[in-house]
Amino acid sequence: MLSINAKEINTYLKLINDQNPIHAHIVPGQMIVQMALQSQRLQWTSYRVKYIETVGINELIQFQMVSESIVVILNQHDETLIKIIKV
Repeated sequence: MLSINAKEINTYLKLINDQNPIHAHIVPGQMIVQMALQSQRLQWTSYRVKYIETVGINELIQFQMVSESIVVILNQHDETLIKIIKV
C-alpha cells in the first residue's frame, strides 16, 4: 500500500500547470492512473478510466492487475476507487 502526500501532489500540479482548487483535498485522478500504469510496467497507448470514488490526500491505496486489460486502484478497505481498462 502507498499514500500520496500534499507535497507530491503540489509537485505534480506544478509540472502539469493544474490550478484546480479541488486538488487541495483530493489526489488528481490522472496522477494516480499514471502511477498505476508505471507500477505495473504497462505501456498502454489507449485506455479508458472509470473514476468511482475520489482518493484523499494520504489515503492508503494499492494497484492491482485483475486481468490482462484491467488495473484497479483499491483503498485499505479493498474498495475499488478507480478502474483502468485497456482498449
